[in-house]
Amino acid sequence: MTEPLRPSELLERTGHRSIPPPLGRWNFYQEWVDVIFLHYQVDPAILRSMVPQELEIDLLEEKAWVSVVAFTMRNVRPSWLPAWSPVSDFHEVNVRTYVRSRKGTAGVYFLSIDAAKWVSVALARILSALPYRKADIGRGRAPNTWFEARTKAGMHLQLEYRNTRPMICTTLLDRWLVERYALFESYRKAVWCYEVHHLPWPLHALRIDHLHFAPSEDLLSLGLSNKPHLTHGSSGVQVLSWPRTRVSG
Repeated sequence: MTEPLRPSELLERTGHRSIPPPLGRWNFYQEWVDVIFLHYQVDPAILRSMVPQELEIDLLEEKAWVSVVAFTMRNVRPSWLPAWSPVSDFHEVNVRTYVRSRKGTAGVYFLSIDAAKWVSVALARILSALPYRKADIGRGRAPNTWFEARTKAGMHLQLEYRNTRPMICTTLLDRWLVERYALFESYRKAVWCYEVHHLPWPLHALRIDHLHFAPSEDLLSLGLSNKPHLTHGSSGVQVLSWPRTRVSG
């Protein structure tokens, strides 16, 4: 990730977006750092049962996708408070798919979302209502960069990797998979939208030296495996988010 910008500077850089950021005051700042994307093509008919009916499965060239995203959260804080590392910094792994609201807003929907710290999980569930769960997650360099996560739902991700050349020229699929500025989630019998803003992802080609991925039991039917159809690496982005708005329910 490049030298951090002030939130006001982030909001001045919106030319890469198809729609402008929301009006009103953002409520959370965070950094998504050292990100690994493992992308899988999946059967949309199987995926349909895992996503609320109020959301459409987003397709590119009639193909549905699910991504496993492993990264580190840093400096998570509300707009009115400074970051505090014991709560603000933690490792995360989520499994997400790609959806659209009935109004046409493109975003992601989490099939699972796990983090490494109990206190961060508890606060995230209270403040955002996102369905975070506690998992055992570690990462480091020994000697290659590695990431490992075990979740209580039964997922096991073990990865050794290296970021290689920067991806100066990206494809439509690359951008379709990563440049998403909304996320949707079910909460109390309703579907909610959380809008976010960040600069374009700085993507790198990812060299995988070792990958073991066993999905949780509830995602076995999607056929996710040790052979993703596409991968990306990224140093990360700074992110602003806004209060959730109700989509339906």
